[in-house]
Amino acid sequence: MRSKKVFFYQLVTTFLLTICSFTAFAATTDDTSPRFLAIADIHFDPFTACGNQKPCQLIEDLRAAPTEQWEAILTQQVKNQPKYFEDSNFLLLKSSLDELKNIAKTKQPKFVLVLGDMLAHHFRQLYTEYSSDTSQQSYQEFVKKTLTFLKSQTAQAFPSIDVFSAVGNNDSYEDDYVSEPNGSFYQDTGKTWSDLIHARNTRAAMQQQFPTGGYYAVNIPSDQRLRLIVMNTVLFSDHITDNNILDAANEELTWLHEQLQQAAYSGQKVIIAMHIPPGVDIYSSLKKNPFSVVELWHPEFTQRFNDEMNQYSTYVVGIFSGHFHMDLFQVYHYQHNIPLNGTPSISPVFGNNPGFKLFSYDENSLEMKNYQTYYLPLSMLSAISTQSAWTEEYDFDKTYQPTCSSCTLLDGVRTLRLTGRAAKNYKQYFNLQSPNAQPIAQFWSPYYWCETQSMTSAEYQACLMSTH
Repeated sequence: MRSKKVFFYQLVTTFLLTICSFTAFAATTDDTSPRFLAIADIHFDPFTACGNQKPCQLIEDLRAAPTEQWEAILTQQVKNQPKYFEDSNFLLLKSSLDELKNIAKTKQPKFVLVLGDMLAHHFRQLYTEYSSDTSQQSYQEFVKKTLTFLKSQTAQAFPSIDVFSAVGNNDSYEDDYVSEPNGSFYQDTGKTWSDLIHARNTRAAMQQQFPTGGYYAVNIPSDQRLRLIVMNTVLFSDHITDNNILDAANEELTWLHEQLQQAAYSGQKVIIAMHIPPGVDIYSSLKKNPFSVVELWHPEFTQRFNDEMNQYSTYVVGIFSGHFHMDLFQVYHYQHNIPLNGTPSISPVFGNNPGFKLFSYDENSLEMKNYQTYYLPLSMLSAISTQSAWTEEYDFDKTYQPTCSSCTLLDGVRTLRLTGRAAKNYKQYFNLQSPNAQPIAQFWSPYYWCETQSMTSAEYQACLMSTH
C-alpha cells in the first residue's frame, strides 16, 4: 500500500513539474518573440489650459518660441489634470510617452507604429479662438511647430528605435479630412517624421515617397523579411468629395498593388498600417435618425482594396489601424484571412481611457502571435502625476485563448461570437474599462457585433437581417 502511495505522489510531482516547465517554456518563448509598439490618436491639445483667456498667453508664448523651448513652457504653464471628453493635454502626452519609454526599455520592441491623428480635434478652430494671429500662414507655422515638438518628444521616448508614422484625418495644414496631394503639408511632414527613422536608407526611402500623398513602404531595418506598407487611408474616406483627392486615392491603390507584388516576388511578409480601416462606421451610423449604414471608405476604394488583399492575402500578416479610439479587432475574410487590430487612443475625448498596444510575432513565420493592452484609468487618478497609474490591462492570449500554447493572433480573433466569454471580454475592454465611454453593451447586438463581421454596407445589412 505504501509503495502505491509513493508511486502516486511521484507521479503527481512529475506531472506538476512538467506543467510548470511547459508554462515556463511558453512564457520564455513569448518573452523572446520580436515585438513592436502601436500608438494611435494622440490628439495633442495645447489649448486645454487656456480656459476663457482669449487670446491665450500660453499659445502666444508657444508661437513666439522655438520648439526647443516648448517643453519648458508647457511644463511651467500646464497644470490641469487630463480629463475624460478632452483631448490630450501636455501632462497626458508626457505621461504616455514616459510609460512607452519604460515599456520600450523592458520589452525591447523592434519598431513603433504611430497610427495617425497627432493633432487635436478642431485644431484650426481652437487656434483661431485662442491666437491673436489667425492668418493661414500663422496657422500653418503653428501646426508645423506642433508636429516638430511632438516628433522631438517621441524621439526622447525612443532614442534608438525606428518610429513609422501614418497620416490621420486631423493631420493637415487645412482642416479635418482636407489634404492636398503633393502639397506643402506632406512635403514638410515627411521631413519631420522621417527624423524618427534611424536607418539612413530607410529614412531616405520614406522621404522620397511620402510627399506624393502621405504614404510609403519600407523594409523593417531590423528584419528585412518584413515589408511595412504605411497607407494614407484618409484619401479613401467617405468624407472626401474633391476629385483631385479621389484621383490621388486611385493612384495610391495602384501603388499598393505594386508594393504587394514586389513583396510577393521577394518572398516577404507584409504589415499594413493605416489610420482609417475599411468597414462600417458604427459610431456615425448610430447617430443617424433613422439608423442607416455609413461606410468608412468610398465603396469603390473598398472593392479595389479587397481585390488586392484577395490576391496577396498569403503575404499580409496583419492590418493595424487607429481612428476609433477604442480597442477592437476583427477578421477580414480573404483567401487567407487577415486580422485587423485597432489600437486605442491616447486621447480620452470620447470618454475612453488612454491606452496603447504591444504586439509580438513569430520569429520564423512572422505571423502575429499576441498583444498586451496598456491603459491609464483616469477615474482612479488622485494626484497630478499620472505615471504610476499606467498598467497592463489585459493579455490577448490569456484572455481569448488561455488553453492554447501555439495559437496565433488570428486564431484568437476567430473566437469572437455574438455571445459567450469572448464577447463579454470584448465589450469589457472595448473602451478600456471606462465608466464614461460609448455604451457598446447596449448596442452590441446587432450593431457592434455586425461591425466586427462586415466590411461593406451589403455585408452589414445581411448581418443585421440574420442577427434579428
